[in-house]
Amino acid sequence: MKFNFNELLSSLLAAGLLLAAAGPARACLICEDKSHDGEEVLRHLVAEKGEEAIPQLREIVLCEHPEHQPQKILAIETLAAYGDEESVPLLKKLVLELRNPASLSAFGMPNPEAEIRAAAARALRQLEAGGIAPILFADWSSLSPDRRRELPRLIGELAEPETRSMLEEIIRNGTDRETVFQAIIQMRRLGGREQVEVVRERLDQWEEEYARLIQEGKSNRNLYRRINYARRTIRLIGSRR
Repeated sequence: MKFNFNELLSSLLAAGLLLAAAGPARACLICEDKSHDGEEVLRHLVAEKGEEAIPQLREIVLCEHPEHQPQKILAIETLAAYGDEESVPLLKKLVLELRNPASLSAFGMPNPEAEIRAAAARALRQLEAGGIAPILFADWSSLSPDRRRELPRLIGELAEPETRSMLEEIIRNGTDRETVFQAIIQMRRLGGREQVEVVRERLDQWEEEYARLIQEGKSNRNLYRRINYARRTIRLIGSRR
């Protein structure tokens, strides 16, 4: 059966829209609490109810208040720890927000909403829900710069079989230095000897760029730091079998 990216993406986004069409979720536990630290309330709930707290944990994940970022991440991690496979569609919706043109979320690295999406990606990996990275990565260069910069983190957290080759493509062909750097960060976590050459190619380009700046009597501290990071990454992944 031929893979149709557009149909799959549309169906997944539609699932998210159906959730929204059902009307706003009632106030989550954290919204209702007026007198205590939200994370402490959540930990107490989980300690008291165990897996019976799962419905409320899902409500917290659905809550749209951005100031609840720490609680949402804790709820996501707890759902994954409980192996709650019924939360997979909700977690997919969060991750695939990167591809949703109608999303009003803030994108890029770093920002609180990106951390929530990264937590959802880690949870999906823990729940062994695959097939998401190819959807995120399809036609990746057409994404807006802020979304491109978040992409390496998400596919790195998903850690699917295609992740290394995706990171290689970003490092080799990325036109935005920050996006490439984010891919090198993930390659440092996940790469091995086979990825040394692609990182070295990008390092050579950065070193040439920096040398030209020095010749012109200029400098770029961020570029210099990225060069040193790439050098250390090559040494690290080159030592792996």
